[in-house]
Amino acid sequence: MRIRLLALLVLLCSGSVWADQVADAISAQVKKIDPRLKVAQVQANEALPGLYDVVLETGERLYATADGQYMLAGSLLKITDRGAIDLTEAARAQTRQEALTAIPDDQVIVYPAQGEERAVLNVFTDISCPYCRKFHEEVPKLNQQGVTVRYLAFPRNGLTAQAAQSMRNVWCAKDKAEALTAAKAGESVETSACDTDRVAEQYELGLKLGVQGTPALMLPDGRMVPGYVPVDRLITSLGLSLRSS
Repeated sequence: MRIRLLALLVLLCSGSVWADQVADAISAQVKKIDPRLKVAQVQANEALPGLYDVVLETGERLYATADGQYMLAGSLLKITDRGAIDLTEAARAQTRQEALTAIPDDQVIVYPAQGEERAVLNVFTDISCPYCRKFHEEVPKLNQQGVTVRYLAFPRNGLTAQAAQSMRNVWCAKDKAEALTAAKAGESVETSACDTDRVAEQYELGLKLGVQGTPALMLPDGRMVPGYVPVDRLITSLGLSLRSS
């Protein structure tokens, strides 16, 4: 029994060492592409033996051989009788879902569902974005449909833009939901400060999750829908049926 346990430990340790060697080799090759690039994660691809999934700190994904000599950038597709499945986007969706689920309500701005909650929609927003304002006008309709909307900050012109500072005031306000509605209506929001810069945190998260513009709607399964979407279409995308008024 002891011999079996020892053999198992040796096998596990050797596997761990091999995984570390692969990660180091791939990281070194990525540096040759651009010294500024940093690898956040390397793991064996479940679909293709010998291929490794590489996630950069920027959120971008690559595929590489164990020695890092060959790399692929783009989508990995699995062809089935029903068509193509984008495995790369599926992995991105899982990353988004896990990251957003981990953020508590007190760090975002929440407009809760009325009655039974049927879905939660995370939205990266910018108070200066016209289509964000248009979307916000329809949030009450989404709430009536049982959809909770959670807003995350994404100042599309960067953290030094005036909108970013205004959003900091919103995110530090005592009543964040009221302040956000006022800001999106073009009203001034009282200057506020808080210990943690949630706007910067959420902006950086948005970049890692692939957000390039606002509004960016994140469905419960991690799929991202860029841009404004009317309520009826959004309800369908959420897999729900419209409630009667």
